[in-house]
Amino acid sequence: MNNDMGNRWSLNIDELKGRRHGKSSYHMHDPQHVFRELKLKEGDHFLDLGCGRGDYALHASGIVGDSGRVYALDKSKALVDGLTERADSEGVNNLFNVVSDITSPLPIDDNSVDVCFMATVLHIIGLAKDGKALFGEIYRVLKTDGQLAIINCKKEVQPFGPPLYMRLSPAEVEDTLKQHGFEKTSIVDFGYNYMINFQKQKAT
Repeated sequence: MNNDMGNRWSLNIDELKGRRHGKSSYHMHDPQHVFRELKLKEGDHFLDLGCGRGDYALHASGIVGDSGRVYALDKSKALVDGLTERADSEGVNNLFNVVSDITSPLPIDDNSVDVCFMATVLHIIGLAKDGKALFGEIYRVLKTDGQLAIINCKKEVQPFGPPLYMRLSPAEVEDTLKQHGFEKTSIVDFGYNYMINFQKQKAT
Protein backbone atom coordinates (compact mmCIF):
# COMPACT_ATOMS: atom_id res chain seq x y z
CA MET A 1 0.00 0.00 0.00
CA ASN A 2 1.13 3.54 -0.75
CA ASN A 3 1.87 5.30 2.58
CA ASP A 4 2.92 8.70 1.25
CA MET A 5 -0.36 10.40 2.14
CA GLY A 6 0.94 11.84 5.42
CA ASN A 7 -2.03 12.51 7.66
CA ARG A 8 -4.26 9.88 6.02
CA TRP A 9 -7.05 8.36 8.14
CA SER A 10 -6.21 5.01 9.75
CA LEU A 11 -8.31 2.10 8.49
CA ASN A 12 -9.89 -0.61 10.62
CA ILE A 13 -10.17 -3.49 8.15
CA ASP A 14 -12.25 -5.66 10.48
CA GLU A 15 -14.77 -2.83 10.84
CA LEU A 16 -14.97 -2.39 7.08
CA LYS A 17 -15.48 -6.11 6.50
CA GLY A 18 -18.35 -6.12 8.96
CA ARG A 19 -20.18 -3.06 7.73
CA ARG A 20 -23.77 -3.88 7.12
CA HIS A 21 -24.33 -2.04 3.88
CA GLY A 22 -20.78 -1.54 2.59
CA LYS A 23 -21.99 1.71 1.03
CA SER A 24 -19.48 4.30 2.26
CA SER A 25 -15.77 4.86 1.75
CA TYR A 26 -15.91 7.96 3.95
CA HIS A 27 -13.79 6.52 6.79
CA MET A 28 -11.27 4.77 4.53
CA HIS A 29 -9.30 8.01 4.18
CA ASP A 30 -9.21 11.49 5.68
CA PRO A 31 -12.50 13.16 4.63
CA GLN A 32 -10.89 16.57 5.07
CA HIS A 33 -8.34 15.63 2.41
CA VAL A 34 -11.14 14.62 0.03
CA PHE A 35 -12.94 17.93 0.44
CA ARG A 36 -9.75 19.96 0.11
CA GLU A 37 -9.29 18.34 -3.28
CA LEU A 38 -12.92 18.99 -4.22
CA LYS A 39 -12.47 22.72 -3.48
CA LEU A 40 -16.12 22.96 -2.52
CA LYS A 41 -17.11 26.39 -1.21
CA GLU A 42 -20.01 28.24 0.35
CA GLY A 43 -22.93 28.67 -2.03
CA ASP A 44 -21.99 25.73 -4.26
CA HIS A 45 -24.41 23.04 -5.42
CA PHE A 46 -23.11 19.53 -4.70
CA LEU A 47 -24.57 16.34 -6.18
CA ASP A 48 -23.77 13.00 -4.53
CA LEU A 49 -24.73 10.14 -6.85
CA GLY A 50 -25.17 6.81 -5.10
CA CYS A 51 -24.88 8.56 -1.73
CA GLY A 52 -25.35 5.45 0.44
CA ARG A 53 -25.40 6.44 4.12
CA GLY A 54 -24.79 10.05 3.09
CA ASP A 55 -21.58 10.77 4.99
CA TYR A 56 -20.11 12.80 2.14
CA ALA A 57 -23.41 14.63 1.55
CA LEU A 58 -23.68 15.66 5.20
CA HIS A 59 -20.07 16.84 5.19
CA ALA A 60 -20.70 18.86 2.02
CA SER A 61 -23.80 20.46 3.53
CA GLY A 62 -21.67 22.05 6.23
CA ILE A 63 -19.33 23.57 3.63
CA VAL A 64 -21.85 24.98 1.15
CA GLY A 65 -23.93 26.54 3.93
CA ASP A 66 -27.41 28.00 3.78
CA SER A 67 -26.73 29.64 0.42
CA GLY A 68 -25.72 26.31 -1.12
CA ARG A 69 -27.50 23.08 -1.83
CA VAL A 70 -26.67 19.38 -1.59
CA TYR A 71 -28.52 16.70 -3.54
CA ALA A 72 -28.10 13.12 -2.32
CA LEU A 73 -29.43 10.38 -4.61
CA ASP A 74 -29.58 6.64 -4.01
CA LYS A 75 -31.88 3.88 -5.23
CA SER A 76 -32.18 2.44 -1.70
CA LYS A 77 -35.18 3.96 0.09
CA ALA A 78 -33.90 2.64 3.41
CA LEU A 79 -30.60 4.47 3.02
CA VAL A 80 -32.25 7.69 1.84
CA ASP A 81 -34.73 7.56 4.72
CA GLY A 82 -31.86 7.00 7.15
CA LEU A 83 -30.00 10.00 5.76
CA THR A 84 -33.13 12.13 6.06
CA GLU A 85 -33.43 11.18 9.72
CA ARG A 86 -29.79 12.03 10.35
CA ALA A 87 -30.09 15.38 8.58
CA ASP A 88 -33.25 16.26 10.53
CA SER A 89 -31.63 15.33 13.84
CA GLU A 90 -28.65 17.57 13.03
CA GLY A 91 -30.80 20.48 11.86
CA VAL A 92 -29.50 20.34 8.29
CA ASN A 93 -31.83 22.23 5.93
CA ASN A 94 -29.82 22.47 2.69
CA LEU A 95 -29.79 18.74 1.97
CA PHE A 96 -32.27 17.28 -0.53
CA ASN A 97 -32.48 13.49 -0.44
CA VAL A 98 -34.08 11.63 -3.34
CA VAL A 99 -34.73 7.95 -4.00
CA SER A 100 -33.46 7.67 -7.56
CA ASP A 101 -31.76 5.23 -9.91
CA ILE A 102 -28.76 7.26 -11.07
CA THR A 103 -28.72 5.46 -14.44
CA SER A 104 -32.10 7.07 -15.19
CA PRO A 105 -32.79 10.77 -15.87
CA LEU A 106 -31.66 12.81 -12.88
CA PRO A 107 -34.17 15.07 -11.08
CA ILE A 108 -31.73 18.00 -11.29
CA ASP A 109 -31.88 21.19 -13.38
CA ASP A 110 -29.58 21.77 -16.36
CA ASN A 111 -26.25 23.51 -15.68
CA SER A 112 -26.92 23.79 -11.95
CA VAL A 113 -24.25 21.64 -10.25
CA ASP A 114 -20.77 22.83 -9.25
CA VAL A 115 -19.46 19.45 -8.08
CA CYS A 116 -20.85 16.05 -9.04
CA PHE A 117 -19.47 13.30 -6.82
CA MET A 118 -19.46 9.51 -6.98
CA ALA A 119 -17.73 7.46 -4.29
CA THR A 120 -17.13 3.71 -4.80
CA VAL A 121 -20.20 3.46 -7.03
CA LEU A 122 -18.89 3.28 -10.58
CA HIS A 123 -17.74 -0.35 -10.34
CA ILE A 124 -21.32 -1.59 -9.82
CA ILE A 125 -22.71 0.21 -12.88
CA GLY A 126 -22.77 -1.57 -16.21
CA LEU A 127 -20.80 1.05 -18.11
CA ALA A 128 -21.35 -0.60 -21.49
CA LYS A 129 -25.11 -0.58 -20.92
CA ASP A 130 -25.70 2.51 -18.76
CA GLY A 131 -22.58 4.67 -19.19
CA LYS A 132 -23.99 6.78 -22.00
CA ALA A 133 -27.15 7.65 -20.07
CA LEU A 134 -25.34 8.26 -16.78
CA PHE A 135 -22.59 10.50 -18.10
CA GLY A 136 -24.94 12.24 -20.49
CA GLU A 137 -27.05 13.26 -17.50
CA ILE A 138 -23.99 14.34 -15.49
CA TYR A 139 -22.86 16.45 -18.45
CA ARG A 140 -26.32 18.02 -18.60
CA VAL A 141 -26.53 19.02 -14.93
CA LEU A 142 -22.93 20.22 -14.52
CA LYS A 143 -22.14 23.89 -14.94
CA THR A 144 -19.70 24.76 -17.73
CA ASP A 145 -16.85 24.97 -15.23
CA GLY A 146 -18.23 22.24 -12.98
CA GLN A 147 -16.26 19.29 -11.64
CA LEU A 148 -16.96 15.57 -11.74
CA ALA A 149 -15.08 13.70 -9.00
CA ILE A 150 -15.03 9.89 -8.85
CA ILE A 151 -13.56 7.84 -6.00
CA ASN A 152 -12.78 4.24 -6.88
CA CYS A 153 -11.18 1.32 -5.10
CA LYS A 154 -7.73 0.69 -6.57
CA LYS A 155 -7.49 -2.16 -9.04
CA GLU A 156 -5.53 -4.45 -6.75
CA VAL A 157 -6.34 -7.34 -4.42
CA GLN A 158 -7.54 -6.09 -1.04
CA PRO A 159 -9.15 -7.87 1.94
CA PHE A 160 -12.38 -5.87 1.55
CA GLY A 161 -14.41 -4.17 -1.13
CA PRO A 162 -15.38 -5.43 -4.58
CA PRO A 163 -13.61 -8.35 -6.25
CA LEU A 164 -10.70 -7.51 -8.52
CA TYR A 165 -12.64 -8.15 -11.75
CA MET A 166 -15.14 -5.38 -10.86
CA ARG A 167 -12.52 -2.73 -10.08
CA LEU A 168 -11.58 -0.01 -12.56
CA SER A 169 -8.14 1.46 -13.13
CA PRO A 170 -7.72 5.22 -13.62
CA ALA A 171 -6.90 4.60 -17.28
CA GLU A 172 -10.14 2.65 -17.78
CA VAL A 173 -12.16 5.42 -16.15
CA GLU A 174 -10.45 8.12 -18.18
CA ASP A 175 -10.97 6.23 -21.45
CA THR A 176 -14.67 5.80 -20.65
CA LEU A 177 -15.21 9.46 -19.70
CA LYS A 178 -13.45 10.70 -22.84
CA GLN A 179 -16.15 8.99 -24.87
CA HIS A 180 -18.79 11.04 -23.07
CA GLY A 181 -17.33 14.54 -23.30
CA PHE A 182 -15.09 14.76 -20.22
CA GLU A 183 -11.37 15.35 -19.76
CA LYS A 184 -9.26 14.43 -16.75
CA THR A 185 -7.92 17.33 -14.68
CA SER A 186 -6.22 15.51 -11.80
CA ILE A 187 -5.88 12.28 -9.85
CA VAL A 188 -5.30 11.88 -6.11
CA ASP A 189 -3.99 8.82 -4.26
CA PHE A 190 -5.86 8.03 -1.03
CA GLY A 191 -4.06 4.79 -0.24
CA TYR A 192 -6.73 2.12 -0.75
CA ASN A 193 -8.66 4.33 -3.15
CA TYR A 194 -8.02 7.04 -5.70
CA MET A 195 -10.03 10.06 -6.78
CA ILE A 196 -10.00 11.11 -10.41
CA ASN A 197 -11.39 14.52 -11.39
CA PHE A 198 -12.91 15.61 -14.68
CA GLN A 199 -14.37 18.66 -16.34
CA LYS A 200 -16.35 19.07 -19.53
CA GLN A 201 -14.12 18.94 -22.60
CA LYS A 202 -13.44 22.40 -23.91
CA ALA A 203 -14.50 23.15 -27.48
CA THR A 204 -11.63 23.31 -29.98
